[in-house]
Amino acid sequence: MEGFFEIGRIVKPHGLRGRLKVRSYLLEPEKILPRVREVVLSRAGEWQGVYGLKEWHRQGNFVVLEIEKIVDIEAAKALVGCLVWGEREYLEPLPEGEYYWCELIGMEVVTEEGEAIGLLRAVLPTGSNDVYVCTSETGEILIPAIADCIREVDRTSRRMVVRLLPGLR
Repeated sequence: MEGFFEIGRIVKPHGLRGRLKVRSYLLEPEKILPRVREVVLSRAGEWQGVYGLKEWHRQGNFVVLEIEKIVDIEAAKALVGCLVWGEREYLEPLPEGEYYWCELIGMEVVTEEGEAIGLLRAVLPTGSNDVYVCTSETGEILIPAIADCIREVDRTSRRMVVRLLPGLR
């Protein structure tokens, strides 16, 4: 969803007044959610609506959201499974060489020699460094997000240049 980032997925209602328990995809929601004024909900790629964000709080790996128009448990139950999105304008700029996952996912990945690897489909956090999952018709390649492998990231052209270390194919 161009122009948006995933906040998380609604897993269940929280309480009786329409609050939503969301499995957060944000590493540090307290740095981003205070700026978010509206969220967009989607199911199976279809927009379900735009909702004002009234309140939120963190609960372990989850966040609990209170959004406008959802005022009871039945309305909240109907939204279970929806993805929650925020506009990218709510994200603060990162230092040079750092990227939000939503900026990377969907990028074309090529080698330094210009050979097409595929599209970056997912980012796996591993603790020491992220791993980029690149897919093509021929399969999947996992590329560690380290300087030896990631040679260039071009946000404008949505292209990443990589050096494949021995054993990555």
